[in-house]
Amino acid sequence: MTQAQQDKKKLQEKLRNLNQINQKLIVCKTLKELTTEALKQIRHYLNVQLASIFLFNKDGYIQRCGIDGVDQNNNLINSKNWLANKKYLPGESFSGKAVPSPDAESTYGEPHYSNQIMEEYKDIIDVQFYLKKLGQFKNGISVPLNGVNGTFGTIEVFNKIDNNILIDFDNDDVYILMLIGTILSGIIENFRTRNKLRIYNEMTEMLIKLESEKNNFMIQNVYQFVVDNLVDSTTPYKVAIIRIVNDDKELEIAEKAKSEDISWKYRTKDSVKMGDNIGAEVFQENEPLNIQNIGEKLDMFFHKKWIKKNKLQSFICLPLSLGDEPVGTLSVYVGYKHKFYNSEIYFKKNVALLTAGIFAIDRYKNQLKQTQSKLEHERRKFTSISRALGFDSVMKNFLHKYKNELIEFGYDLHQLSDESQKSNQQKRRIIQNRKNWIDSRVQEMKEVFQVTHDNLGPVDVNEVIRAVVQLFSSTRNRIKIEEQYDLTIPLIEIDGNRIKDVIYNLIDNAVEAINEKTKKDKSINITTNIVTIDEIQYIQVIIEDNGIEIPNELKETVFEQGYTSHPESGGTGIGLFVSREIISDYGGKLSFTSQVGKGTTFYMCLPLKRYQI
Repeated sequence: MTQAQQDKKKLQEKLRNLNQINQKLIVCKTLKELTTEALKQIRHYLNVQLASIFLFNKDGYIQRCGIDGVDQNNNLINSKNWLANKKYLPGESFSGKAVPSPDAESTYGEPHYSNQIMEEYKDIIDVQFYLKKLGQFKNGISVPLNGVNGTFGTIEVFNKIDNNILIDFDNDDVYILMLIGTILSGIIENFRTRNKLRIYNEMTEMLIKLESEKNNFMIQNVYQFVVDNLVDSTTPYKVAIIRIVNDDKELEIAEKAKSEDISWKYRTKDSVKMGDNIGAEVFQENEPLNIQNIGEKLDMFFHKKWIKKNKLQSFICLPLSLGDEPVGTLSVYVGYKHKFYNSEIYFKKNVALLTAGIFAIDRYKNQLKQTQSKLEHERRKFTSISRALGFDSVMKNFLHKYKNELIEFGYDLHQLSDESQKSNQQKRRIIQNRKNWIDSRVQEMKEVFQVTHDNLGPVDVNEVIRAVVQLFSSTRNRIKIEEQYDLTIPLIEIDGNRIKDVIYNLIDNAVEAINEKTKKDKSINITTNIVTIDEIQYIQVIIEDNGIEIPNELKETVFEQGYTSHPESGGTGIGLFVSREIISDYGGKLSFTSQVGKGTTFYMCLPLKRYQI
């Protein structure tokens, strides 16, 4: 076999080995699994005593994230006992030699190797530790892990061994380790890209969910998701803050997250006025701004002491905006002088855009709900007023129309007295005639006010309440509405719209009472159950608020027509009057209790057996 053939065979063998390494690494699912497998393959392929992988941490140091090797007694090395918390600046130690310094023109490191490491790298850190553990410390290779935007870590190997004898590294060893480093870098970059795609996908799902959400959508969960993911272990960021502009035109913190070593101490306020700090400038200009060295522009920041105490050195702030209308800002801090690359800024812009989009849709839906709620409230108020005015008008017409018949009614009653000469048969005929007359007049009044059950149908009381509560969803930003339903309540055959009117009126009154309070813990509790009163089963609806109580002197008048506790806000005094009439018409009960300092509880009861399907 010629030399050329031998060289070709060796090359094919190396390529085959590299391909096998690539196949084993590419199937790894996590960073820990990847580094463990990579170190195993490196030691096996290069025959080295010790192999380590270092990655940049959030402070700008490289720190060991994986190790594989044996000590001088051929015992496996325990990573916990091998300089576990040691970290190095670029240029420090042997591993740091493969990392470019922050001031270097290139962001990519270069490989280093030596077969006389203690002589050629006299400034290497922890030499005595290596000698003690390994027994000898002769040679090593350190290669950079280079990504799209620069070096983000290194691979380091020490002491090449053949048949228990230390031998020199050659150029092929460096070349092979660089190729393995390239494979490893590509997979780690792919992990990070997949993590960004995961964030995009989850935020897109939030948008879709918001479009179809029937219950309340918690925008706060979106803010929390964004800041938590920006400071997780896969990013260089230590702090992430989302601010949203409030009604006072101040940028108020909506959510924030930090790494474990950061303290919120020395942050004196959560909202800033326009012009107070750099975030307000970004909001007003509607343009992102990044600062690689905060120290040079510290005067632009409001919380200077907080920045100094936490040693934050780089910063980027982006507007949360759709087009020309910003709604807030997204700020990120880094613990070292960090260059924000275009791909990095592009990712944050997309996150900011998605956040702003979710905010805009959520705000639009809330405004729509508020408008619908107001329209529904006005419609019901108009209906109640119409009923009351119609009642007065009909009663006047009734008295005018039947004045003479009522006079005759009084005359007939006189004929039923003991002094009357009428026979019992004649008296019975008078009673029957007048009973028929009363029945006709009652039916006439019912037809006028539509109290006949012309919209009867199967009704789930729990679902009626849920539908009404949905109309008040806009109040949930300031009032906590809790619901507890008895799912054993059967369907009943009644007019669901009339019961819905009553429920709406009771909840609306509770909201009005709560809005008069100044304390923050505002709540409405709604409960359904089945109760027995005087041996009769009722479906009971309890609506409890912790708002302003009903004074004792007014408790007897709240159900009277014309009574209102809010005349200045347009109250007509019709709601509770009409509500009790509706419930009474079904043979039910409407009552309440009210205590000073605790609020008011209304009890609505409908007879179960009478209307059960």
